Amino acid sequence: MKSNTAQNIVQLGMSEVPAIRPEILVELQREMGLQNCQDVVERAVLELSDRLWNLENQLKQHNLSEVQRISNSLIAISQQIGLAEFAAVAQNLANSISQSDKTTVHAIAARLSRVGEASLFYALRFHDDFG
Repeated sequence: MKSNTAQNIVQLGMSEVPAIRPEILVELQREMGLQNCQDVVERAVLELSDRLWNLENQLKQHNLSEVQRISNSLIAISQQIGLAEFAAVAQNLANSISQSDKTTVHAIAARLSRVGEASLFYALRFHDDFG
């Protein structure tokens, strides 16, 4: 009896929709003004992007203590500009390293990259759409 398992395979998409707290960006804009807020968000996005790149390099080198340190910095910065999902996934990564759960580290890091990309683009577009 020959089984055709190919018909049972479901392709899952790898896109992420970021969970954002736009009220944080609106509040920053109210407190700082549009241009100053946009400058702060752009600097934060560049910093997050650099740290995410560094995290991926440290992960390739199996330097988990550095990956955890970078994850913690990603949490702090992303929360300040309302990137809730990005912060949550970075927290999950830091937790998995703290708990020595090496099985999940690479999967969570891959998800962090996907969520990070979507979140960072959202933060940059926010002022174009709502500013």
